[in-house]
Formats: sequence, structure tokens, C-alpha cells
Amino acid sequence: MAGPPGLKPLVAVVQVTSTPDKEGNFAACAGLVREAAGRGAAVVFLPEGFDYIGRDAAQTLSLAEGLDGDLMGRYSQLARYPLGGDRRIEGGPAPPPQIKPR
Repeated sequence: MAGPPGLKPLVAVVQVTSTPDKEGNFAACAGLVREAAGRGAAVVFLPEGFDYIGRDAAQTLSLAEGLDGDLMGRYSQLARYPLGGDRRIEGGPAPPPQIKPR
């Protein structure tokens, strides 16, 4: 993304402590993405295992859902959250998507 001459895009790398609480993890990630956007980040990187980490292998497997599931759909919406940078390349700023908690 192009910004003002001489300025480089701001990149946000966030850290969360994921738990088996997928809704709590989503709320934390959404809050961090919004905070990064508010600070002008052009890109936000979430850590691996951002959606959930079970207490053990059995719980982790029991919490799994397909990529077409509700949770991944909401993370997909979150990935479209408007961030900083020069949006003229992309046709102008889009309104923030509705990110609904479950």
C-alpha cells in the first residue's frame, strides 16, 4: 500500500493467549484488529492457534470445525476490516463490516 512519501506502512503483530473459549478468543482478536486499525496499521498478523487451543488433544479435536463453519466465517469478515494505508489503490475505503459476536 502506498502512503505519504517517505512513510512506510505500519504493520501490527499481535499476541493472544488462546483458550478453549472460541467466543472469547474471537472477541480478543477482533478487539486487537480494531485497535491496530485505529493506530493506522496497514496489515495485522494474528498468531498461529488464534481461534482456539484445547486443554488437550481430545478437546482440541472436539472443538474443530470446517473452514466453512460459523467461526471461520466471522474471522473471514474480520480479515476484511478496513485498515490504514492508501485505499485509492483498492477503490476507496469500504465501510467496516458488521462483526457480530455469537
